[in-house]
Amino acid sequence: MPWTKYLRDELFVKAGLKETFFFGEPCFHRGAIAIGRGGRTERGNSPDDWLLTWSLMGNGGMISTAGDLWRWCRALEGDALLDAAHRERLFTGQVRLPAGGAEGYGWICATAPSGETQFEVAGGDDFGFLALLTWRPKSRVCVALTSNSRPPPGSLAVVAEALHAKVAAASARK
Repeated sequence: MPWTKYLRDELFVKAGLKETFFFGEPCFHRGAIAIGRGGRTERGNSPDDWLLTWSLMGNGGMISTAGDLWRWCRALEGDALLDAAHRERLFTGQVRLPAGGAEGYGWICATAPSGETQFEVAGGDDFGFLALLTWRPKSRVCVALTSNSRPPPGSLAVVAEALHAKVAAASARK
């Protein structure tokens, strides 16, 4: 089975992802994608026009929306994708990082300023696109940010933390 079909059937469909595609798929509509506004350009800076190589499929080659990133986190909370033992492995840091936290299986596993465990993944940085997902399973808060500009380094993390703080404050008032 092709790798892309496996991912779609075993992960994307089961997680309810409706707006996550591989570059070059017919469902990847030009009118629905952003144009990168970063410093580098490639053929109009539209992902539809980029030159792709086989190497992108392992570390990228996909595009998604903030909504689907949120659905992904929700799917990881239950047994739709992984059983409890595999979720435990996924959410355990494997390699300690010098600045704190640990690299896990696809995530940075760290402690948020609130003291809660946080999982983070960033992606993009190709031709002006950038994304950040921060997820705090205990409080069930997922912040997914996407950008088609090149914001200053660390700025998406600052926005994500501010949003986590707003949600926590609103939850405390209830």
